[in-house]
Amino acid sequence: MTMVWRSGALAFTTAFSNEFSVKVPALGELDGFASEHYPGVASFLGVPYAKPPVGALRWQPSEPHGSWQSPRDATQFGNSCMQIPGNDLLHAAISEDCLFLNIATPVDQITSNKQLPVMFWIHGGAYILGDAVSYHLDALVAASNERVVLVAPNFRLGLFGHSASPEIQARSVDGSAGNFGLQDQRLAMVWVRDHIGAFGGNGLQMTIFGESSGGNSVMCHLALPASAGLFQKAIIESGTYNSGAQSMSEANKDYKKLLKVARCRDLDCLLAANATVLNKHHQILAHPVVDGVVFAAPPSTLIQQGNYHKEVSVMVGSNRDEMALFLTSFLPKKLVAAEMDALMSVFIHNPLNIRKVRALYDPAVYEYPSDLGEYSQRWWQVVRMATDGGGLGHFDSNEKGVYALGHCGVRQLAQDLKAGGTSKVYQYLFANPDGTVTGHEDEIPFAFGNMRQFNSTSDKSLATSMSKYWSNFAEAGDPNSADLPNWPLYDADNDTVLRLEANIRPEQKMRAAACDFWQANPKFFDANSLDATVDVLLPWLGNTQIPPSDVRSNTKSFVVI
Repeated sequence: MTMVWRSGALAFTTAFSNEFSVKVPALGELDGFASEHYPGVASFLGVPYAKPPVGALRWQPSEPHGSWQSPRDATQFGNSCMQIPGNDLLHAAISEDCLFLNIATPVDQITSNKQLPVMFWIHGGAYILGDAVSYHLDALVAASNERVVLVAPNFRLGLFGHSASPEIQARSVDGSAGNFGLQDQRLAMVWVRDHIGAFGGNGLQMTIFGESSGGNSVMCHLALPASAGLFQKAIIESGTYNSGAQSMSEANKDYKKLLKVARCRDLDCLLAANATVLNKHHQILAHPVVDGVVFAAPPSTLIQQGNYHKEVSVMVGSNRDEMALFLTSFLPKKLVAAEMDALMSVFIHNPLNIRKVRALYDPAVYEYPSDLGEYSQRWWQVVRMATDGGGLGHFDSNEKGVYALGHCGVRQLAQDLKAGGTSKVYQYLFANPDGTVTGHEDEIPFAFGNMRQFNSTSDKSLATSMSKYWSNFAEAGDPNSADLPNWPLYDADNDTVLRLEANIRPEQKMRAAACDFWQANPKFFDANSLDATVDVLLPWLGNTQIPPSDVRSNTKSFVVI
């Protein structure tokens, strides 16, 4: 590790400057800065880890960037990757030249020979949007009492990260297709393993963690053979929403659609297309692909077969009302019984099964908040049915059970990991103490310990505890410490989950009856009723400003199938 403060003697640097530089062996020098809000944390932004995937490198596995011209300014974020036009990014510039990572490390590491564990954050965004800029890495470093180093990469998204076809495979240097975003993530891990020592981190003590598609990516890396040995711990936040990868045949259908809308006849035309022009046709859905090279089968199948990195310790969890984020814009807040029945009749054609599901989610046997807020009881029932029994697209590839977005999907993965031989599995359920609804992505600022985002004492207290659990796990493979409520290891018999809310506590067999039902009926919902579902939803759009055509095309991205 070689870090040098610009202003000379360390004893005087804080008085004269908050800028300093780090020399990364074989790569060059980076000029970074001390965090404005957490002065004990140093940040290095926009660090290139891979060659720009442009020109001949479009739809190719990423290649190491190598050295840069020194000194390199690391005080500004690099470009975000191409994504849905109009997405409200904190950093507006998007480009194919986007394979950068950001680093936050304790300033004290400048003079310390001790190397700290590394936490590697994979952002969410349904594999089609998002970037590393949007997360406060310095907050988690500070919340950990400066016991970890944080890294977050950008990686290819959407059609640039997940297009797949026989033509792309034939051109790819290793025969892979559809997993370029995952390959970017893996190359970033390799970079961290080899170079994070210059920032005071231990590249052989890495925890990968992510939320939504970032959590789904973590699940993918657990089953990705090429990721073996790059990480020792994994945290999956709200990432169990599908099997992890779609089939090549499904991906090829999207590729053919791309050719059509881009008015191209072949791959050469797509390769010659301007990235900005091509991005106008950014596909709504994007997923990793079972291409026979990166993945021989979906990650869920590989995990259920025991073909995954079972030596890795895992934390996995979800938020109490995951699907609320996706359904709030469509469902009337005061949903009534007749409307709930109309929705159920779309998915469930057998009246006997309708009665079974209605009975499972009856308030007399299923737990709902004591304060329903501005929503009706029926609204809560539909949100929980969708959270427990569905996800954001299942690809019909699971051998057993269902990998849904909410607690039941988490339970299924926890059971599969334990059955496969993972010795350390910890399961959680998050519920915002000051919010009636706890939807998708609500746990992120709590896990990052971003105290500047909270006003209430209860929120700050939960954020303090959660960020400690997360950093404890990264440090020792165990989230527990003497100052926190005990988090038991998961075992399938007790089915223990830690409830992360105002009163943190373990609970056994949460939502057991509902989860048992969905686990026994993984194909329960009718996947061929999307148009009928949209017909039910359209009258409820109100003032959402979402065109009906978009609702019809986008429904399959959140509907419970």
